[in-house]
Amino acid sequence: MNDATPVVTITCELGDARTPAEELLSGCARLQFLSASHSPAEREAALLAADALLVGVLPREVPYDLWPRMTRCRFVQTAGTGIDYIDRTRLPPELVFAFNPGVSGPPIAEHALGMAISLLRKLPQNHQRMREGHWDQWVPTRTLNGARCAILGYGGIGREIARLVQTLGARVIALNTSGRTDDPVDACYRLADLTKAVAQADVIFCCLPLTDLTVGCIGHEAFAEMQALSME
Repeated sequence: MNDATPVVTITCELGDARTPAEELLSGCARLQFLSASHSPAEREAALLAADALLVGVLPREVPYDLWPRMTRCRFVQTAGTGIDYIDRTRLPPELVFAFNPGVSGPPIAEHALGMAISLLRKLPQNHQRMREGHWDQWVPTRTLNGARCAILGYGGIGREIARLVQTLGARVIALNTSGRTDDPVDACYRLADLTKAVAQADVIFCCLPLTDLTVGCIGHEAFAEMQALSME
């Protein structure tokens, strides 16, 4: 390697992926791995020397106030799904970002399914009543079997949610940019038809990315169209 070899600074824990990353980039880049054991001075020196970054959570791992001196860095790869949490106004405008859409599909879908079942079965409320000494097995609850699930944002996470809820007998109303899908869903709408989609739903999963097109799209009009579902 010579002085022209680009430096890639990795600020997140790669685990089992560290060796494949080293093999992939060997010969074309010099890798710097940062961990909690590095001193603040060592971390700062590594970041200032970086031509590219691989980060987990950028503001936490790479402070905004350091960017005016990070004149070499032109590319940032984030380990997560989105970058809407990053204040781009505090970063160089020429900085190029890449991220991993779809990588969180299975774990996020499982979490969303768990939350839906928990609310439909009133698990938080009934758990609290049990803590207070009340046991009432006749409290009416809902089920996903036969429920209509609107999935707003039918991408990697949305498709994984659809697969899980359909396994439990739910019907799926998808919403994406085109209003079309080859998946076996009951209906598919465009973003412009969001209120029409939520009006038909018993359960709503919001998987929309936060962009200029989606910010504020779920407001009073959408809430007014939602099915009334008591959680008391």
